[in-house]
Amino acid sequence: MIKTLNRPSTVAEAFVQSTDLFADRSAIKPIGAPHITYAELRGHVATRISVLRRLQLGQGDRLAICLPNGLEWAAFTYAAALLGICLVPLNLRYRAEELSFALEAAKAKDGLINQPADPNSPLVVA
Repeated sequence: MIKTLNRPSTVAEAFVQSTDLFADRSAIKPIGAPHITYAELRGHVATRISVLRRLQLGQGDRLAICLPNGLEWAAFTYAAALLGICLVPLNLRYRAEELSFALEAAKAKDGLINQPADPNSPLVVA
């Protein structure tokens, strides 16, 4: 049987339809980790929704995000879409002053920033 998507009008709708129709299929292949199915991704997204709610973020709020491509990025992107949060992606290579400027200009209510392993990385803001 061929499964088809109805024409979704939002990212959130497309995500929900995909997880319903293709639950057992591979959705993401993180580097150095096994494939994550759509059903598993939906679980990760539900966890990130809880995080965003604890941060008191909701519809219409802006969330700055500075994360590498991968599971966290995808999970927070879909979680934000499902909650009606505007995601403001920031470049991972920003230096401290660039990051500070971008965060202020974005007028984000909160932000998620990758903590690099290297303390000399440009993302570490002292």
